[in-house]
Amino acid sequence: MLNRKRPQGEKKTRFWENLQTVTRLLVHDPEKSTRRLAYETGIAKTTVQRLIKDSGLRVTRPTRVQQLKPEDYPKRIQFSNEMIARFQADDNLVDNIMWTDDGGIIGPYFFESTVDGKAYIKLLQEFARPSLEQHNLMGTIYWQQDGAPAHWAKVVREFLNQTFDRNWIGSDGPSNWPPRSPDLTVPDFWLWGRIKQKVFAKDMKTNEELKAAIKFEIESLCPQEITRACQRVPHRLKRCLENDGGNIVYE
Repeated sequence: MLNRKRPQGEKKTRFWENLQTVTRLLVHDPEKSTRRLAYETGIAKTTVQRLIKDSGLRVTRPTRVQQLKPEDYPKRIQFSNEMIARFQADDNLVDNIMWTDDGGIIGPYFFESTVDGKAYIKLLQEFARPSLEQHNLMGTIYWQQDGAPAHWAKVVREFLNQTFDRNWIGSDGPSNWPPRSPDLTVPDFWLWGRIKQKVFAKDMKTNEELKAAIKFEIESLCPQEITRACQRVPHRLKRCLENDGGNIVYE
């Protein structure tokens, strides 16, 4: 009986083929189950799960909304009222918020390991601040981040207080970001879906090719398109109030 191991190059090629197949289906229909993906692709269910979980690319099945807890509703209402009032008082504020989700629209910046407090403070110190300084944005920009565990690190909050004074938005920040609210932040309700659709339509076989594709698509975004997306935030905050703090289904 022959027991020939598959060549390493062949295994890598199959990995990327399977990853792209699964991801394209998820981009088209984010609610597909792993069982359904396995059935449609002919890839074993355990392999599908491993592709999503262990690829190192953080390819996960996106959800249209996050399940809110009862205590989230008043926090979302308070945040929406506060930000709407600030937008009305400052016409330029919506264009001066750096919306982030483990990184910003400046970049891209690629994390090579788990995003913990140590990795996130490195992004802030070695990438975000120098980039903002290079574009003469320090002193005018507001930094926004969600409630990811890495953002809660003491060293992160100390850095933000020292760097942005009170001009930052986040959990326990000067402006308190409401939990489980990706529907209110530009990367989640607009950017990532758009980039994924473009990137995973390409034929990629290596991690470097994936990074290059992401970088190309982000750099291809026109300023007017980014501005329009950011200017949708006040409207979405009003929608949040109309829903009594409830979720806004992704458009």
